Amino acid sequence: LLQVRYMVLFRNMLQIYLDLLPIFLLILAGMVLKFLGIIKKEDASLFLRLVFYLTMPALIITNIPNTEITSDFAFLPLISIIIGNILFFVSRFTARKLGLDKKTMGVFIISSIIMNTALIFAFVSVIYKDDGIARILVLDSGNILMIFSFAYYQACRYGNHEVSNKQIFKRFLGAVPMWALLISLAMNLTSFKLQGPIFEFVK
Repeated sequence: LLQVRYMVLFRNMLQIYLDLLPIFLLILAGMVLKFLGIIKKEDASLFLRLVFYLTMPALIITNIPNTEITSDFAFLPLISIIIGNILFFVSRFTARKLGLDKKTMGVFIISSIIMNTALIFAFVSVIYKDDGIARILVLDSGNILMIFSFAYYQACRYGNHEVSNKQIFKRFLGAVPMWALLISLAMNLTSFKLQGPIFEFVK
């Protein structure tokens, strides 16, 4: 019986690795393109903008409206915000103990409170499918809120730039993924779903 159980576990793990193989091949392709000089370091900002303004909103709109929203979803953004605040105090305390200068301390703190959740989207999609993606996207909404409010304020503060509440609010309004999340939640609550060619295009 124990041998059968191990065999089932092995097959399940093997299937997961096979499902993840396209992701690793894509990462390898990126490394090869960088090695050949086709993709350069300067291109990183372009890819980040494409993800932020195009692919992430599309991912949100194609997943959230088709997901069954339960009460535990409400805690996901809060968890992200709590983690960010805890890391802020820990990183600030550590930076002071290390005697970092003001600008280096700012980079250290901001890097600590921002979660790079986009890195795990592909893995969550393969292992947990659409429900997992919906949850990680809702969790990331708290992270986006932190980035365009608290983290932005800290960046201006440690970079010797004055920042007003109006500037923070304007920056937050420009967070396209947040708007996509709000629209997709409204679509979910009203049972409105994209269909046909429009859905296929966004997907």
